[in-house]
Amino acid sequence: MKKKIKVFLSSRMDGDFVHIRTAIWDCLEKTNYFDVYAFEKAGASSTNTKNAYLREIQDSDVVLILIDNRSGINQGVAEEIKRAKLLKKKMIYIFSKDQCSEPTYLQKELINMGPDVSQKFIEVDKNEDIIEVTIESLVSDVINEYIYTDSLLSGYTEENSIDKEYPDYKISRSTIKDFDFITEYLHSYFYTRPQYNAKESTLNRIQKKNAVDLLKIILGEASFHPNKLRSLEEIILSYHAEEFHNIIKKRILALNSYLLSDFASTIDHLRAALAMCHDNIQVPNWFKLDIAIDLRNVLNDFDRLHNQISAENEGQKLINESTEPLFYPYIDRQKESLYQDISRRYYDAQNSSPYSQTFRNDNHLINAISNSFIVAMMNVSIINMDSVKNQIIDYINLINYEYGSNSNYLNLIKLLILSKDDKSLSRLRRRYNFNEAILTSSDISNIIRSIEHSTNATDVFVRKLILLKNFGYLFDNDLYKSFSNKLFEDINTWIEDENKIVPLGNIILSTLSENTLRLDVETLITTLLKFFDYNIKRWYIEVCRVLALIDYDKATKQLNIKVKNFILNFLDINSLRDYYHFDEFIVKYYYSTNIDLSDLKQFLVENYTDFFQQDILINSRDLSQNQVEGYIMETLESINKMNQEQGQDGVIYGYSDRPYSFLRNLLLNTSIEISNSIQLRMMDTIKETLFAPKQTSDFKIESLYLVIFLNQNINYNTDFINSLKENKDLILNTSGSSLFTNDSVRLLEFVYTLTLSSLEKDDQLILDSLFFTIEFDEYETIQALKSLERYLHYNNFDTLNEAIFKYILHFASLKTNSSEKNIRIFSIRCLVELIRYNEEEVLEKLYFIMNNSTPEIKSHLIGLLNTKDISEQDYLIKIFQQARLDENYLVRYTLDNF
Repeated sequence: MKKKIKVFLSSRMDGDFVHIRTAIWDCLEKTNYFDVYAFEKAGASSTNTKNAYLREIQDSDVVLILIDNRSGINQGVAEEIKRAKLLKKKMIYIFSKDQCSEPTYLQKELINMGPDVSQKFIEVDKNEDIIEVTIESLVSDVINEYIYTDSLLSGYTEENSIDKEYPDYKISRSTIKDFDFITEYLHSYFYTRPQYNAKESTLNRIQKKNAVDLLKIILGEASFHPNKLRSLEEIILSYHAEEFHNIIKKRILALNSYLLSDFASTIDHLRAALAMCHDNIQVPNWFKLDIAIDLRNVLNDFDRLHNQISAENEGQKLINESTEPLFYPYIDRQKESLYQDISRRYYDAQNSSPYSQTFRNDNHLINAISNSFIVAMMNVSIINMDSVKNQIIDYINLINYEYGSNSNYLNLIKLLILSKDDKSLSRLRRRYNFNEAILTSSDISNIIRSIEHSTNATDVFVRKLILLKNFGYLFDNDLYKSFSNKLFEDINTWIEDENKIVPLGNIILSTLSENTLRLDVETLITTLLKFFDYNIKRWYIEVCRVLALIDYDKATKQLNIKVKNFILNFLDINSLRDYYHFDEFIVKYYYSTNIDLSDLKQFLVENYTDFFQQDILINSRDLSQNQVEGYIMETLESINKMNQEQGQDGVIYGYSDRPYSFLRNLLLNTSIEISNSIQLRMMDTIKETLFAPKQTSDFKIESLYLVIFLNQNINYNTDFINSLKENKDLILNTSGSSLFTNDSVRLLEFVYTLTLSSLEKDDQLILDSLFFTIEFDEYETIQALKSLERYLHYNNFDTLNEAIFKYILHFASLKTNSSEKNIRIFSIRCLVELIRYNEEEVLEKLYFIMNNSTPEIKSHLIGLLNTKDISEQDYLIKIFQQARLDENYLVRYTLDNF
C-alpha cells in the first residue's frame, strides 16, 4: 500500500467504551495499514478542541462510528457524524444491541434509505463484540476497496451537494455562484467593494431584480407585491428535482401570505407542505423540521395578534417529537463561520496595540451572509431568510466597534426598528447617543418609508412607536407634528379596541414617557386619562409614571380642572398607595398646575395627612422650625435603628432605604437654621453609621454625602473631624454593597478622602482621591464624578490651587469622551462647578464640547448654565447662540424653558 489508511474513531468515551476504543486503536495501529485518530490518544492542541478533532475528520479516509443502543448518540458523536456526512466521507456504523434491542433513530434512517444509498452498518449483540467486528470489517471491506480504487478520498468537489446525503435533494455550489449578484447588492448596502469578479449569472435581468427585491423586502428597502414571487417561483423550481416541486410551491404560497401578513393562510400552506413531506420519503428530515420551525413562529405571531396563548404549538410539537438533532447543514456552516470570525475579531480589537492598524477584507463575512440568504431563499425558509437581518446587525456592530466609526448606523438603526428590538436600540442609543451629524431629519423620513413598506398594521404601529421613543427629538417640527398626531389616533384606537393586544401598552407608554416635553400636552393628558376611562388596569402604574412627568401649567384651565376632578374621584374608590407612581403624579400636579387646589388640599389633609405633610408640604418651603426639626429627629431615629439592626438576625436594609437622601432634600427645601442640639445629634448618628461594621458601603457613602452637603451650613466640631480621620479602617470596614448597587470599598475610600478635604479645607487631598479612580469601572466612575461634583458645589473654598484646578479640569474633560452617557453627564456637571474658579478657561472648554457633543449632553449643559450666575462672557454667549440654532428640539427647549 502506498500510504496508511486514516481512520477516525467516533464513539462515547466513558464506561466500557474506554477499553473498547483502546483495544481497537492498538489492534489497528499494529497492522501498519491504519493511522487511527482517537481523541484521547491525540496530543495537546493550540486550537479550539472541537475544531481540532472535527478537522481530523477532513483528513480521514474512513470514519468508524461505534454506538450502543442503550446509551444512544451524544452531542459529540452527532457533531462528528454531521461533519463526516457533509464531507462525503466513507462511514462504517457498528450498532450494539447490548441491553437494548430498539434501534436508534440513526439506524432507522439508514434502513429507510436502503442498501443502495445508505452507508454500511453492522449490528452486534454485545458491546464486547464490537472490537472483533470492527477489525474484521475494516480489514475485509476497507482494504479491499483501497486496493481496488487506490484511494478513499472524499471526492468532495464544487459540484457536490452542500446539503445532506439525499441524492435527489441538492443545491450545488455552482447554484450559489449563480446568485453572486445578491452578494454584490450586499456590498453596495455596506458601501464596500467586492474583491473578486462575480460569476456571470444564468438568470435574466428581471429574475435577478426580483431575487434582489426579495432581500430588499426583508431589509425594509422595498415593499412587497405578489408578482415578485411569481417570477421567483420559476427560478427556484428550476434548481429542484421535480418530486419536490409541490412542496416548494406550497412554501412559496406560505411566503406570499406571510409577506402579505395573512398569517392564517400562511399556517394553512405550511401545514399542507408538511403533509406532503410525510408522503415523500426522499425529503430530508431537516427540511421537514425547517417547515415546522416556520410553522411554530407563524403560529406564535398569529397568537400574538389575536391576544391569545395556545395550549400547544403544533410546529414546536413536531420539533420536539423528532429524534434527529436539528440542523440546517449549509446555513449552519455559514453562520458558524460568520460568528466564529466575529467573535475572534472582537477579541482582537480588544487586545490590539493602540499603535497598530489592521486592514481587513470582509468578503468572506459578507459572502457568509449572502450565501445563507441564497440557500434560505432556494428552500423558501421564512425564518432563515428573515434571520439575515440579525446577521447584518451583528456585522455592522462589529465594524463600528473595530473602527470606532459611524458607518452604516442608519442601516443598523433601521434594522433594529424593523426587528422591533427596542432593547438593543436603547442600549445603542445610550452608548452613542446619536446626534444630527449621524442621524438627520431626512434619515428619519427614510426610516419611516422603510417601516411603511410592511403590510402588517400592528408591526407598522410598533415600529413607529420605537422610532418616536428613541429619536423623537431629531424630527423636524412639521414631521413631528404630523407623525405624532397619527400615532395618537392609533393609540386611541388601541385603547378603545375591546380585543386590543394588551402587551403593546408597554411600548406605547414608554414612547409617551420619552416625549413628554415635545408632545401636545392637551392630547397627551387626554389620551392618558382614557386608560382609566376604559379600565385598563394592567397599565395604571405606567400611566401614573407618565402623568408624573408632565408640566400641567402648559395645559388649559379646563383640562387642569378635569385632572383635579379625576384625582378626587379616583381616590374616592381607590387608595393612594394602590398604584405605584400615583403619589408622584399628585405631587407633580400639585406644584405645576395653575388653578385653585383648595378642595384637593383639604381632601388630602383629611384623608392622607402623612402623605400631605411628608410628600407635598415638605417641598413647599412653608415648613416651620418645629416641623423641620421634627422630621429630622424622626429620620435620625430611623437611621439609628438601621445601624443597630443591619445584618443582625437576617435583617437587611436595601437600596430603597435612603434616609440620608431624605434629610438632604429636606434641608435643600428649607432656609431654616438648624439648632446646635440637632447638629450634634446628626454628627453622632453619622459616626454611628460610619463605624458600624455591618453597615453597607453605599449607606456609608450616603452619610458622607450629607457631611459634604452640610459643610456650608454647620460648623463641625474638632472631635467629629478627628474621629473621622482616626478611624479610617473602621469606616472602610463594611458588609459590602446593597442589592442593585455596586458601591465598592474603593469608591467609599474615594468619597471619604473628598469628605476630609471638605472638612479640613485641604484641596491637596483631591489629588490623592483622584488617583483612586484610575482603575474604576464605569459604575464607580459615574459615582466618583457625582461625588466630585457635590464636593465642588458645596465646598467652602474661595479659590482653588491652580495645579489642582488644572488637574480636575483635565480629568473631567477627559471623561466627556466616554461612550457611557452618565459618565459624560457628570463630567459636564463637574466642569460647570469649576466655572467660579476660572470662567473663561472653563467656558472655552464647554464651548468646544457644545460643538462636538450629542443633543442630550448639550441640553444638559444648557440647563446647568441657566442655573449659574455667570457674567455675560463671550463663550457663554456663543454657547447660547449655538443652542438656539441647534437642529435638535431638546436643546432648543432646554434653552427656552430652564
